[in-house]
Amino acid sequence: MNKPVARFILLILALALLVGTTACAGSTPSPTQVPTGEAPTEGATPTPGEEIDPLMKYEPAIEMMVGQYVADESKFPQGESAEKNGAYQVYEDVVGIRFIPQFTASYGQPYFDKLRLQITADDLPDMSYASIAEIDQLIRGDSIVDMGPIIERYASPTLKEILYAREKSPLKGVTRDGKVYAIPSVVDMNNGVPLMYIRKDVLEKTGRSLPATMDEVFSLARDMMAADDSIKYGISFYKELSLPFHAIMNAFGAYPGVYLRGNDGSFTYGSLAPEMKTALGQLRDAIEDGVIDRDFATTDAVRVDGLIGSGKVGIVITEFWQPLTGIGFTIKNVPDSDWVVMRVPSAQGGDIVPYAPLNVQGYYFVNKEYAHPEALVIALNHFVEGYNNPEAAFPTAWGTMSNEPRYEGVMLHSFLPIFMDNPTKNYNMSLHIKAALDAQDPSDLNVSEKDLYDKILAGGDDNWPWAMIYLESVPAASTYASIRYNDFLGAPTKEMATYGATLSTLEGKAFTEILAGVKPLDAFDEFVAEYLQQGGQQVLDSIAGS
Repeated sequence: MNKPVARFILLILALALLVGTTACAGSTPSPTQVPTGEAPTEGATPTPGEEIDPLMKYEPAIEMMVGQYVADESKFPQGESAEKNGAYQVYEDVVGIRFIPQFTASYGQPYFDKLRLQITADDLPDMSYASIAEIDQLIRGDSIVDMGPIIERYASPTLKEILYAREKSPLKGVTRDGKVYAIPSVVDMNNGVPLMYIRKDVLEKTGRSLPATMDEVFSLARDMMAADDSIKYGISFYKELSLPFHAIMNAFGAYPGVYLRGNDGSFTYGSLAPEMKTALGQLRDAIEDGVIDRDFATTDAVRVDGLIGSGKVGIVITEFWQPLTGIGFTIKNVPDSDWVVMRVPSAQGGDIVPYAPLNVQGYYFVNKEYAHPEALVIALNHFVEGYNNPEAAFPTAWGTMSNEPRYEGVMLHSFLPIFMDNPTKNYNMSLHIKAALDAQDPSDLNVSEKDLYDKILAGGDDNWPWAMIYLESVPAASTYASIRYNDFLGAPTKEMATYGATLSTLEGKAFTEILAGVKPLDAFDEFVAEYLQQGGQQVLDSIAGS
């Protein structure tokens, strides 16, 4: 593989890791519009019925006014700026799109504040990044394009694979009455998907097999504590009732914090469901039994990670990349230790249907007045093509440009107004690396895959996490039969803003007190009634009417 292409892949993966940790809702990352998705005939835009080249170049170049977030002005090489830089130049040279910032703002909240000012002033750029709150506002104002037909006609196979993954779930948050009003900026599909890591060396001491049900998980944790005095906590747990809590609740069919749509279109709130009381009871019993730290309510996630790394925990419920933290430190700190990973089992047996946040960090909209609405799709086609074809024109030109000395150490993709991760990137890398290891032939691997291949072959404690992630964790997380997403993906309603903080505090306090034994399990029924009375019913009504 040539050096420019290799540079392109390394940079795009590095930015993917950076962006993939950002929260979904608030990260920053014709003369008239034809609503059918047929683009106007002026300039280089294809005419209706004309065969589309998804990697076309506009000739002459077209302009696109954009909102541009800027991570750090000081990162631009001398003589370059948000308005004029190498990243913009590659798009103009290869794609024929000349990005022109209509406004610039610092990455994060300042960017969204500036965008809202533009919306209020009715002065939208042609294309911009936005959170779901701005998208909903623009939909109500009839200000942005239905991108559904445009995606269908202009998107490349690679882009469609990304946007249509898991039954088009990335598009659900911006789909209204069958129309798709924006294009999501996606991250890895396995972010937030729970896995269960079990100390393999201690499991062997118990003489038991991997657990097939959640009850077996609890009993295995008890046996692990008995089999090895160093295991002080059977299952890791902490006061932030987040992923481990959700996964255990999911095992019993409960989905706390998730709005669920019924067949009649009405919404219920998972934290109030009868299954939640059953699940809380099972978890409470495990805590009373000592399988889970009885002092969890005063223990945070950081301290728990330290306990894992020092070899004091038998079972950990967490994400696919966690071997890079406490799980991996166990290998270094505890002689002869090892881990095995599996999908989380349900109460009845088989895998849970886990809750996971939608793998979308934000959205790109197109102004209804823009003459080339398909240009956003064309720009993204070129951006993602490097995932499957790193020798294509755009990744090749990008690699050549980024290899210039002035861009050494510069995160060039942060100069662009668009970004699209490959949600199956880690899974695909896993498949490629495993195939190369089986064949003992890495010749088909790209530069990043080859680097991981070499680390895995080299072995050792420092490289153990990479083997665990790409040979075990990613395949496990990628093969759940189904994922449960939140059925309400719109912007927070006025009632959510009014009652949300109070309701969140009420819920967290009630669950913690029940789990810690401060209140009886039947206090759950009192919680449900109080939740609805203190604004929960108004929130559910507002969602149904949104």
